[in-house]
Amino acid sequence: MNAVPPCQTACDPAVKAAALDSVDDAITITTADGHIVYANDSWYRLTGFSLEQVLGVDCMTLVSPLTTSKDVAVIAETLRAGRAWHGEMWCLRASGEPYLARCTTSPVRGRDGRTTNLVTIQRDISAFRRAAEKQRAWEASFHALTDHLPIGIAVQRDGRFVYVNPSLVQSLGYTDQAELLTRPVLDLVVPDQRDAVAAALAAAGDGREPLSQEWRLVRVTGAVMLAEVSLIPSFFDGGPAVLGTVGDLTERRQLETRLLESDRMVAIGTLAAGIAHEINTPIQFVGDSAHFLGGALGDLIAMLGRYRAFAERVREGLPAEVAALKEGEAALDVPYIEESAPAAVTRVLDGVERVATIVRAMKEFGHPGGDAPTSTDLNRALEATLVVARNEIKYVADVEQDLGELPPVICRVNGLNQVFLNLLVNAAHAVGDVMKATGARGRITVRSRLEGDHVHISIADTGTGIPEAIRSRVFDPFFTTKEVGKGTGQGLAIARSIIVDKHGGRIHFDSELGKGTTFHVHLPVHGRAEPS
Repeated sequence: MNAVPPCQTACDPAVKAAALDSVDDAITITTADGHIVYANDSWYRLTGFSLEQVLGVDCMTLVSPLTTSKDVAVIAETLRAGRAWHGEMWCLRASGEPYLARCTTSPVRGRDGRTTNLVTIQRDISAFRRAAEKQRAWEASFHALTDHLPIGIAVQRDGRFVYVNPSLVQSLGYTDQAELLTRPVLDLVVPDQRDAVAAALAAAGDGREPLSQEWRLVRVTGAVMLAEVSLIPSFFDGGPAVLGTVGDLTERRQLETRLLESDRMVAIGTLAAGIAHEINTPIQFVGDSAHFLGGALGDLIAMLGRYRAFAERVREGLPAEVAALKEGEAALDVPYIEESAPAAVTRVLDGVERVATIVRAMKEFGHPGGDAPTSTDLNRALEATLVVARNEIKYVADVEQDLGELPPVICRVNGLNQVFLNLLVNAAHAVGDVMKATGARGRITVRSRLEGDHVHISIADTGTGIPEAIRSRVFDPFFTTKEVGKGTGQGLAIARSIIVDKHGGRIHFDSELGKGTTFHVHLPVHGRAEPS
């Protein structure tokens, strides 16, 4: 009957004090004018003060000078208006060290509505602020460094960009970093390389060894950028991430291609000119001898006729001598010589002419002045290249020429000869692969037409065709599907550079697996328009 009701127990001052002391946040209670009348254990632990040191003390004396008088005035005005104040305040520990606290101060009103006390709840956020300031300082240093680096820098998390520096933005052809932020990294990778890139990002994210790879990235224009990418696991903006350096290799590869192209042209020109010289000298002897032999045989045959006439006239008077002459004729088979010698001479002269044609073709193909834009008969250039490539083609394919009437074209014939040779050799190799499997000879068709103000040249083969998966890489530098020693992967990259960069033309192809490939070259008749 005399048990204390639960509500009275709950309101016992000792219970209230125990409850407040169990709270992790620091709590103080002051009078309406700010003098401390109570502080819980968490506040004492936070500040290092004792009850005797602070009881009755004006709480504003425990505010650090880092809290400005303007801020203090705002707090006082808010509380005078009877409203609770929420914010951050710099306070002092017993040692004099400042700490930053997130505070809520609420007025306590009596029955008459007037403020009797102020209750303040504090939480020390100094460590968080220091961490945030360190993070901001680190980010400021990171941006100060990476924003001015000439190499591209990107940070990705969960497959999306969280930072890109201006160099990478510029390399990819964009105008603002915001265009790439939060965008999936794989969006910028050519389709056939996305699986490999995703695996590399996952490996770097798992903290494995730093990776260096060559990626083919897609610029905003759709052009492919060859990039050297190095990935390392990192920490960025409060979480794990993968940092990558992205070096643009496109210009370097183009320079390498141009140097290789120059070396190839020098080698081809030197080879062609050297072989032409070596062939030309003995062929002159053969030709001169054949001409002499032809004339001598004609004279000999004429002399034989005169001998026969003489023999008829003297047969009755010199029968024994005439009989001996006839026996000599029969032994020499003079009629056979009379019949066969002219044909043999004709064949020799025809062979000489064919060799001379090869010599002329090689001289034209390797002409040292061919890199300067000149007015050129492209049909003749195609025919000369076919002669040079004959040894690659003749064992595997028949050649069909369908050359239309073309006007003179302003071009760098030396470079175009190299393009045509490369396409013809590639066609021969593709047809040869089919011949190995089936034993059937293939066909290579060379066609030329005038289409408006452009010349369209196509080289078609009945070879293996190009697989769909690698068609986007055919013109990439150093990409090849040929066996080691048979191809460097530079031929079509050089061809594209010569056609597109030097002539302002186009090169593309159609292909069907098992049926063959046709390469198309489009060249402006009047040459590439120079920028004004």
